[in-house]
Amino acid sequence: MNIDRIAPVLAVLISLIAIFMPIEYWAMLLLLIGLVHGAMSPVSEHSAQAMIYAAVVAVPIMGNSAEAIPEIGSYANSLLDNLAIAISGYAISTLAMDIKRRVQG
Repeated sequence: MNIDRIAPVLAVLISLIAIFMPIEYWAMLLLLIGLVHGAMSPVSEHSAQAMIYAAVVAVPIMGNSAEAIPEIGSYANSLLDNLAIAISGYAISTLAMDIKRRVQG
């Protein structure tokens, strides 16, 4: 198994656990997973980078919309908000790697 399979599964599992076991360090762990995934699996296509940046904005909005679902809306919102943290780490790392590649030529 490579990082492209491990990191998303780990992010989903930690996001699910974080819903039911509130600990203040879950967000840092999710961000770290995203940063490591982005550093170990850099994205070079500009369209894929744009999709990642759009996901950083869209996933929390979808989570807020999921709040309208009776009974499970708050859980869905929490799950999507936690996943957005991991995606943000991935986007930060992707942006940093792209800047590094452009500076080095």
